[in-house]
Amino acid sequence: MLRGVTHKTDAWSIIKGFARNQNGRQAYISLTAHFKGRGHISRIKTDARNVLERIFWKGSTRNFTFDVFVSRLQGVYHDLAEYGDNRTDESKVDTLITKVAGDSSLSSACTFIRNDAQLSGDFTATIQYLSTRYWQRTVWSTPITPGIFQVRCRGEISYEIVITMEGILKLLAMQSQIQATDTRKKEISF
Repeated sequence: MLRGVTHKTDAWSIIKGFARNQNGRQAYISLTAHFKGRGHISRIKTDARNVLERIFWKGSTRNFTFDVFVSRLQGVYHDLAEYGDNRTDESKVDTLITKVAGDSSLSSACTFIRNDAQLSGDFTATIQYLSTRYWQRTVWSTPITPGIFQVRCRGEISYEIVITMEGILKLLAMQSQIQATDTRKKEISF
């Protein structure tokens, strides 16, 4: 069973010597000693602390959304707790607020959290609150012309909504203009 899981991985070199004798117990003990040994634990804790030092939220980028930021932060705290470096919720909340200080749109939410006794002592509730505030902040609508709105979600145009008869008439007029000037006949659908 261990051979099937570890073959063609770095772990295979650790248990390869036990395959000939089919000594699965000793292979398991060797794997555990290697991956749960002091060196491995020290490396995981050091990596987690390095991520905690370097990670900051300054706003969404293509591959680094608020959800990714929160997941990495939670993963760091999970790794540290797994190997005996437990942090209090108050400490985690304080670090989280410091890490999101680069996003000025969340400053009022951070102030609220610091002044709320329940949130400032509950890391999970604070994450939920900040996530809600972040996503509420990123959804808005912008009028293009009277009656036609672009709805933006997380900075990207998600869809357009026509809400009045005047907007429908403007769309029809725009479609006529496009068809008159373009031989490929682009269509505006609604």
